[in-house]
Amino acid sequence: CQGHVDTTGKVLSVKKVDKSYIFDFEINRRDKKDIIEKASICINGISLTISKVTKKGFQIWVIPHTFKLTNLSKVKKGSLVNIEIDRMALHIEKLMLNND
Repeated sequence: CQGHVDTTGKVLSVKKVDKSYIFDFEINRRDKKDIIEKASICINGISLTISKVTKKGFQIWVIPHTFKLTNLSKVKKGSLVNIEIDRMALHIEKLMLNND
């Protein structure tokens, strides 16, 4: 995490699966194009991995240790979160646009 907030997202759902949690986020269409499965993403300053790109945004899986020790334990359906998109994805997009 660099400490930047690129956008905000809305929590669509939080589901417990065994001992882990699946968070489903919605983000605006403009920023969704920069979301890449298995890339890093920061949610409220917590560095995580995108597990799945969805129609409205993306999902992350959170292990119990991370859930317990971060502010993710306070995040509920409908919550707004700060999102920092993977810097590499943004740099690659910039390079591709400059080559057109």
